[in-house]
Amino acid sequence: MRTWIILAGLALATAAAAQEVETDPETGVAVIYAKETRIDIMDPTLIDATIVKPQITPIMDRRMSAFDPMTQYRTNFDVEMKSTAAAVH
Repeated sequence: MRTWIILAGLALATAAAAQEVETDPETGVAVIYAKETRIDIMDPTLIDATIVKPQITPIMDRRMSAFDPMTQYRTNFDVEMKSTAAAVH
């Protein structure tokens, strides 16, 4: 029961802190913001504009990046094979 009272007190304290009134620093007048802003864009007298599409040039021929490999592949192990064969005999 005691924990519920503490949690309720914390919830009320945070809600009270969230409702602080903001004042304008220049005039000192309290600033109150509207909870919701509605803009009616269906009224033709408010908006007089044209939609212009951007000019896009597609790039069709894209070349893949070529990177030099960091490793070099060996195709010939003759020196090692001869030295191993000589060591075995």
